[in-house]
Amino acid sequence: MSPATAAMLGQLGGLGVLDLEGLWTRYDDPAPLLTEIAQLDDAQSTRRMQEIYAAPIVPELITQRLREIRAAGVTVAGALSPQRTQEHWRHRDRRGRRPVRHSRDDRLG
Repeated sequence: MSPATAAMLGQLGGLGVLDLEGLWTRYDDPAPLLTEIAQLDDAQSTRRMQEIYAAPIVPELITQRLREIRAAGVTVAGALSPQRTQEHWRHRDRRGRRPVRHSRDDRLG
């Protein structure tokens, strides 16, 4: 989900959760990569996805993307896997609000 989609969902009364380990926090502009992914055939999709996701998460992009959602005036939520929470939770948008915690660990939910 893009920050724009998360903001739009929030404006409609929902809660858009941004994947903080996704392309939006690895690339300044992931749109060309998303277009490429949509056009990949089965034979090349796994290898190419591994290459794309090999890029590191950029902590500054976590903060930037969460601020983009907050700028729309909606509730902000981001998802991190338990393995990456300690490394990245501090990069949230710190505007006096508690971080929203989300876990992909099925044992917790």
